[in-house]
Amino acid sequence: MTASEMAAFADMSDAETTAVAYVEAAGGDPNRALLWAIEDLIALEHRFAQAQRSVSKGYIRAAAMERA
Repeated sequence: MTASEMAAFADMSDAETTAVAYVEAAGGDPNRALLWAIEDLIALEHRFAQAQRSVSKGYIRAAAMERA
């Protein structure tokens, strides 16, 4: 990587850096890169939803009991 390429890379936003990484991983195929990015986003949303469901809501039940 040349100095000018490193400077251009340093000026990129996080989204641009991520997009470049996907395109490089996809062998330069932007359609495949987009597909992989969407698949990864859906997988992350699924894991996030699972994590939210696993959080205890005990504090809510305790608050309801105090009002009774």
